[in-house]
Amino acid sequence: MCSSDLTSSGPTDIRAVVRGTGSTNLSHTSHNTSLINAAYLDYRMTDLGVSTRVGRQSAINGGLLGLFDGLSLSYTPRPGLTYDLMGGVPTSPILGAPQERLLAGKIEVDPLWEHVSGDVYLIDQTTQGIPNRRALGVETRFADERGSLYSLVDYDVLFGALNALTLQATYQGGAQTSLTLLVDARKAPTLEMINALISHGETSLRALLQLPMTMAQIKADALASSAEARQAMFSVSRSLDDHWQLSGDLRYSQVGALPAVGNFAAQPATGAQYGLTLQATGSHLYSQRDVNSLNLSLLKAPGFRGTDRKSTRLNSSHEWISRMPSSA
Repeated sequence: MCSSDLTSSGPTDIRAVVRGTGSTNLSHTSHNTSLINAAYLDYRMTDLGVSTRVGRQSAINGGLLGLFDGLSLSYTPRPGLTYDLMGGVPTSPILGAPQERLLAGKIEVDPLWEHVSGDVYLIDQTTQGIPNRRALGVETRFADERGSLYSLVDYDVLFGALNALTLQATYQGGAQTSLTLLVDARKAPTLEMINALISHGETSLRALLQLPMTMAQIKADALASSAEARQAMFSVSRSLDDHWQLSGDLRYSQVGALPAVGNFAAQPATGAQYGLTLQATGSHLYSQRDVNSLNLSLLKAPGFRGTDRKSTRLNSSHEWISRMPSSA
């Protein structure tokens, strides 16, 4: 991973940012991979509340707007209220289509109420002038000294379907007890008309229209190519004393079935998959820098049950691991 960030201060603030990842595979039959996550120039006029960003960037403050090459404009007329406008070309390492365009707008309010902030965004994507994704999203955030709560709802107007629903919460209780909750349901992949290209082996929606296919058929195939993915997690951790901490988490995940579409055969649902992990962590038991961890994991999925017991002892220069998997 590489990163560069050059700044200047004053009434104006200029930053040049480059971030990316790369990997080298020593096997001559494999390919090396790299990805530029950010390569942009950020110019801010702090006294006017105006910011401009040009280059490869992720959408301001998240949502499901994704990574794109283009321009972002941000205006803060008063503290707590910001207007964002973004436009450019979406970038996707998985699937691309010719002449893609993205236009998005966002209104952020912080605070909306005491300890509460949020934003609303609109996004419109096209490819070759054909609507590809059109969605409305709402994010809300709550934070105080005891915990935090984050929610996201993304509704696709083009498909008339819910694209993503996420809820994350944390709570800090007494006696150094921490609770974490995650509930997530979404389409996988994200709803887009170009998802129909995956199962038909074409490179553009115009090519699908020449098969011939109607826009209604393309939309139906794109919708059929996105599965319903659900996951949930609940975690608890508690400090017993100055040396020991106990934690555990329960996880659930499931991906729904996909019908036969285009060149792809029907795919069955994965079924519910459950995982339970218990962990005991001890530190400074026999030296100033030792960390000891005992783990027990139980896994259950259709056609599979398993256990994983692992003990780890770390100090300044040595690591010892014993792993004994078994399944029934």
